[in-house]
Amino acid sequence: LKARAAERLLAGAYERARTRIPGQCAEIERAMAAIRTIEGSRRNSAAALSGDAEATCIFPLSADAADAALAFDPDAAANEFGRMLGRLFAHNQGFWAETMEELGRGLGRFIYLMDAAVDFTDDATSGSYNPFVALGSDAEAMRATLALAAADAATPYERLPLVQDAHLMDAILYSGIWAQFNKAYPPQDALAQNEGSPQSEPPRN
Repeated sequence: LKARAAERLLAGAYERARTRIPGQCAEIERAMAAIRTIEGSRRNSAAALSGDAEATCIFPLSADAADAALAFDPDAAANEFGRMLGRLFAHNQGFWAETMEELGRGLGRFIYLMDAAVDFTDDATSGSYNPFVALGSDAEAMRATLALAAADAATPYERLPLVQDAHLMDAILYSGIWAQFNKAYPPQDALAQNEGSPQSEPPRN
């Protein structure tokens, strides 16, 4: 009910955005529909690609998303979200388009996985799709996966010629993005369970 109410409130703003930036909106709609198909494929992969009204998207799936709808791939939805954010980041970036797209892909994948980690308990209880639940991951396994994803975003970020607000962006990328995870899984608790585990945040080069 909350989601439907929010949809109604934002409908006008989204239509204005669609008129102003139709290409980006089409990419968002395509990617989110593909992600819904991937997330539903583990329950019923045949229905996801057969034309079922709830599972089929109006925009074409990427090749990776189509393959994932036939065989469960825990990275597929995160990769699709990363692909979407990468294309949005690259828009009108000129010489830096390739680097911005790489940054968006890495950051998008991290965002999707972070959301899955924070929602782990709720999704495990409700039966909602969650790649970490499907893999039976514990806090340290999720922390390690997220650290690798964060490093994938940090690598292209370091190549950008940032000057204005660089310190603020550094703080976000190397620390702030971990706030919700550390709240859900306090580092001291994880260390108490597994002494000697590596730090969650990747060091800056």
